[in-house]
Amino acid sequence: AKNEKLRAEVTKVENAFSDYREKHEIRVGLVTELGQKTTKIARLTEDMKKLREELGALQLSMTPVEDEPEAAHGLSTRAELVKKIRVLGQDVLDGVKFGFDNIVDQLKVLNPKVELNTEGLSMLKRVENGQVVIPTEYAKWWRRKKKMSKRMARTRARATAKMVSNLFYSQNVGLRAITI
Repeated sequence: AKNEKLRAEVTKVENAFSDYREKHEIRVGLVTELGQKTTKIARLTEDMKKLREELGALQLSMTPVEDEPEAAHGLSTRAELVKKIRVLGQDVLDGVKFGFDNIVDQLKVLNPKVELNTEGLSMLKRVENGQVVIPTEYAKWWRRKKKMSKRMARTRARATAKMVSNLFYSQNVGLRAITI
C-alpha cells in the first residue's frame, strides 16, 4: 500500500513536471516572440522617425520661396514641374521665333532696294568662319524638323490632290446631271 501511495505520488509529480515543462516551453516561446516584437517595434519606430523627417524635408522643399514665380505656384509633383518647364520653354521659343521673324520683316521694309536672301535663314543657326551653320547642339533637332516638314508636305500634297480630285469629280458629276 505504501508502494502504491509512492507510485501515485511519483505519477502526480511526473504529471506536474510534464505540465510545468509544457508551460515553460510556451513561456520561452512567448518571451522569444516578445523579444522579436520588441525589436520590430523599435525598427518600425526608427523607420517612422526617418519618414517623418523626410516628410518634413519634403514639405519644407515645397514651401514657396519669397521670389518664386507665379507660374510655379500649385505645382506639387515632378511631372507637373516638368510639364510646366516644357510649356514655358515652348513659350520662350515661340517668343524668340516671333522676334526673329519680326526683325527679318523689318530688315526687308527698311532695305527695300536690297534683295534680302532669307533662304536657309533660321533663328537656330549662327555664323562661324563666315558661314551660316547649324550648331551641333541643334543639329539632331534640325534633322528631325526637316524630316517632319517633308512628311507634312507630302501629307498636304496628298490631301490637296485628293481634294482637287473630289472637287473635279463632284463638278463633273454635276455637269453630267445638268446635261442629261
